[in-house]
Amino acid sequence: MLGAQIRAAVETELDFAKRRGIWYVELGGWAICESMRCTTEAIRTLLTVYALSRIQGGAVGLSSATTRHHSSSILRRIGGRPLKTNGMEISPYYDAGYACEMELLGFDSDSPNVRYEGWINDCQEMLHQVPVVLGAPTNTCISDLVSLQAAVAGHPGQILWQS
Repeated sequence: MLGAQIRAAVETELDFAKRRGIWYVELGGWAICESMRCTTEAIRTLLTVYALSRIQGGAVGLSSATTRHHSSSILRRIGGRPLKTNGMEISPYYDAGYACEMELLGFDSDSPNVRYEGWINDCQEMLHQVPVVLGAPTNTCISDLVSLQAAVAGHPGQILWQS
């Protein structure tokens, strides 16, 4: 039954993104080394994702977050919201692989907590200044990386090729 509820909630999110003409992304693998936990750098990582999403035209996303280290509550404060189906929140669930309770949270790059807007704007400005260093253009994703760099920095000439 939980699987059917999750499927319905994700399909609702996909439809929402499609109607708006924006990306739908899965923000998986959120983990931060112990030395960075409880620092502003942990928050800045997430806010930079909001900034990059906005630069790319917007995104709606999904993330599974543990309750163990308060990740889900932190993500909720920044702008994460519980996934819903038929007006009902998807309940947290136990993940045997990680041996902890998890929550499924949705995000909208246009709807973070307003108290973080200034930081997100700062991250956007920072992203426009970041040079991208690439290896020799031998892999197939090079054009995607060049397009991303051009969109972020607005100056394709800032790409630094490294052999």
